[in-house]
Amino acid sequence: MGFTEVLTLIFIYLKLTHQVTWSWWLVLAPEEAAAVAYAAFLLFFGGLAVALTRDDRKAARRDRRAQRRRDDMRRGIRY
Repeated sequence: MGFTEVLTLIFIYLKLTHQVTWSWWLVLAPEEAAAVAYAAFLLFFGGLAVALTRDDRKAARRDRRAQRRRDDMRRGIRY
């Protein structure tokens, strides 16, 4: 159990025992903050993975083109 989960449980306990008069959105704020952080993490690293994959495809395509040109030059085909 992480820090935000423990903090949320403490806040819920305090709310249900009427020791604090916060609204529920404030009681659940640690979990909301964690959800936003997790979403940002996934978006960032998901986008990074897509970008790296796209670059790998471009490099592979460039390498295939260069290999075809080398093969064509060996066969005597000129551009």
